[in-house]
Amino acid sequence: MDSGRIRSAATPAPGAPDEPGPRIARWGLAISIASGVAATVAQLVDFGVYGLRIRSLDMGTHASVFGALSLLALAGSIAAAFMLLLDLGRRTLWATALPLLLAALLALRVIHPAGVLLLALPLAVATFPILWWRVGSGDAEAQCVVRLGCVALVASYAIRAVAPTVDSAFGYCSSRGTVES
Repeated sequence: MDSGRIRSAATPAPGAPDEPGPRIARWGLAISIASGVAATVAQLVDFGVYGLRIRSLDMGTHASVFGALSLLALAGSIAAAFMLLLDLGRRTLWATALPLLLAALLALRVIHPAGVLLLALPLAVATFPILWWRVGSGDAEAQCVVRLGCVALVASYAIRAVAPTVDSAFGYCSSRGTVES
């Protein structure tokens, strides 16, 4: 709990026997990498081979396999943030804000109002510093997973910013519409 960093009070000291943190972090990283590679391959096959005709592979929609998985991943993140909040001995602003910000992001993604990326931007900007500096303090592997996730999310925002330009260059925008977040 030093310097306001989020760390579970029930977590054993680093290096303690049977510590689940590093094992969970390794599995989380492996699952993240595998799903990222699978999503990228699926999107490239759909784009390059099928001309974005297979909606279940189109990551620009929540109806796709990976779009649905991303919503489930965000819901899992909210559950983990709430469990962390309940597990902390003392509540901090950071620990309280994180599940609320994540829940607001999920609500925006599900409701999907017009201009959802612009509406989600302030929430994402507020969430990233909490994730980057506060989560996983004291557990280097968990912090690595969280920071890689932050980098991947920033990259996805950048890709979404240029995706309509790339799609229109290849003539795909007219039948697809806009990219969902």
